[in-house]
Amino acid sequence: MTKYPTTMALNIGFMNKISEQTPLLQSRLSRIVYSGFGLVLVIFLCLFLAGLFYSLHLDDHLEQLNAEHSRKAALTETMFDTARTRSVHLFRMVGMEDPFEIDNYYMTFQSLAGRHLLARQELEKLEMSAKEITALEHVRQKTIISTSPLNRIAELLATGNKEQALALLTPELIQNHDNALQSLLALKDLQYRLNEVAAKQAREQYLLFIEIGAFIAFTLFLFGLAVTYVVAYRVKQTEQELNEIQHGLERQVKARTSLLEAANEQLKGEIEERIATHEKLRQMAHYDELTGLPNRKMFQDRLRQALAYSRRSEQQVGIFFIDLDKFKEINDTLGHAAGDELLKQVSQRLMECIREGDTVARMGGDEFVVIATGIHVDNDAVELAERIVATLSKPINIDNYISTASGSIGIALHPSHSDNAEELLEFADTAMYKAKEQGRNGYVIYQPELTTEMDEGLKLTHDLENAFLDEQFQIFYQPVIDVFNGRVSGIEALTYWNHPQHGLLPPGRFLHLLDRNGLTNKVTQWLIRKSCRDILPLLSFSHDLKLSVNLATSNVSDLHLATTLSEL
Repeated sequence: MTKYPTTMALNIGFMNKISEQTPLLQSRLSRIVYSGFGLVLVIFLCLFLAGLFYSLHLDDHLEQLNAEHSRKAALTETMFDTARTRSVHLFRMVGMEDPFEIDNYYMTFQSLAGRHLLARQELEKLEMSAKEITALEHVRQKTIISTSPLNRIAELLATGNKEQALALLTPELIQNHDNALQSLLALKDLQYRLNEVAAKQAREQYLLFIEIGAFIAFTLFLFGLAVTYVVAYRVKQTEQELNEIQHGLERQVKARTSLLEAANEQLKGEIEERIATHEKLRQMAHYDELTGLPNRKMFQDRLRQALAYSRRSEQQVGIFFIDLDKFKEINDTLGHAAGDELLKQVSQRLMECIREGDTVARMGGDEFVVIATGIHVDNDAVELAERIVATLSKPINIDNYISTASGSIGIALHPSHSDNAEELLEFADTAMYKAKEQGRNGYVIYQPELTTEMDEGLKLTHDLENAFLDEQFQIFYQPVIDVFNGRVSGIEALTYWNHPQHGLLPPGRFLHLLDRNGLTNKVTQWLIRKSCRDILPLLSFSHDLKLSVNLATSNVSDLHLATTLSEL
C-alpha cells in the first residue's frame, strides 16, 4: 500500500510538466489523466475491494471447511474411541472377579454406547457428500453386527454368567468388531480426502480470480501492478497457511493412525492370549491330562445330556464301568511310566470300540466309563461289552514288554435300572465288582440283588478289620488221598472265618473281600505259618506227608511270599 502514493505522485508530476509547456494540452491531459486516474482509481478500488472481499470470503469459506472437517473428525474420533474403549472394558470385565468392579465397568460400557450413538447422530446432521453418507451407513451396519453380541456378552458378565459370555466371544465376533473399527478409520480417511479436494477447488477458484485481476491490473499500469502484487502476496500467504494447515492435519492423522494401529495390535494380542488361556483352562477343567479323554466333570455333563436324549427318544442308554484287571501289577513291576503308557493305549482301544455320539471318560486311576446311546435291546449292550473285552484282551507292547490289559465291566441301563445318573453309575460299579468276583476279564449286567450282595459285602469288609485281632480265622484240614493205593498222601489247608453273627463262613464268602482290600497276602502268610506249625507233630508218623495251600493270583507277585517260605 505504501507504493500507491509514490506512483500517483510520479504521474501527477509528469502531468504538471506537460501543463507547464502547453496549458491547453495540460488542461486536456489533466482532464483525461484525472478522468483516467479517477476511472482507474475507481476500477482499482473496486477491484481492490472485490479482491479483499473475495479474500475474506475465501478465508471464511476455508475456516468453515476446516471447522466442518474438524467437527466431523472429532465426531468420528469419538465414535472410534468409544467403540475401542468399549471393547477394552469388555475384555477387562472378562478377567474380573469382583462383582462391584464388573458393575462399574458395565455402567461405563453402557455410557460409552450412548456417547457412540450420540456422536453418530450429530455426524448425520452435518452436511456430507454422497460418499461420506455411504461410508457412514457402512459404519452403522458394521457396528450393528458387532454391537449386539458385545452388549449381550457384557450383560452376561454383569449378571455373573461368565461361561456363557466366554462362549459368545468367538473369533468371528472379534473379526466383526475389528471390521467396525476399520470402517471408522476408512470414514476418517474419506473425510480427510474430501476436505482436501474442497480446499483444492477453493484455491483453484481463487487463483483463477487472481489471474483475471492480474490481467486487468496490468492494463491499468502501475495500479494494476500494485493490485497484482498485493493479491499475489495475499495468495502466497494464503497458500502458506493452507499448506501449514494441510501438513499439520497430515501429521495429526499419521500420528493418530500410528497410535490406533499400535493399540489395535496390542488389543488383538491380548484377545488372542485370553482366548488361548481360556481354551487351555477349559481343556484342563474338562479333559484328563494323560489320556485326553473327558474327565469326571465332563462325564457327568455328557451323562445328563444322554439321559435327557433317552427320555425324548425312548431309547436306552448304557453305562459301562470298566476297571483294568492287571494295571497294579504292571504299574508295580514296570513303573509308573509303563502304567501311563498302558492307560493311553487302553484309551485308544476303547475309542475304537464305541460309535459316534458315545463317550469314553476316565474316572481316575485305572477306571473308565463308557456312555453308549441308542441301545434298543439288552443284546446291544452285551455286544458292546464283548467287543470291549475282546479288544482289551489283545496283547499290548509296552517298552518291548508284551502284556494284556483285561478288564472287568459292569453294565447299568437307563431307564431299565434307574432314571437317576448317580444311581446308574453306582449300579454299574456294583456290577463291575461282581464281574471281578466271577474271575475278571468279563462283564456283568446289573441286577437288583447285586446291591444286596454289595451291602452284605460292605458289612463283612468292615468286620474283616477285627477278624485278625479277635483270631476269627480258623484252619480246617482235609486229607488228600492217593487214588492208586488209597493212602493219605497229603493235607490241604483251608481257611474259614468264624464270624460272630454269621457263623462259620467258607472261603468263597470272603476271599474276594480279602483281595479287594489288599489282605490276601497277609492271610496267606498267616495260613502258611500256622499250618506248617500244626503239621509238625504229624511228620513223625509220615515223613512224606505233603501240605497243600491254595494261593491267589495276587500271591504270585508278592515279594514277601518267598521270604516267608524260606524262613520256615
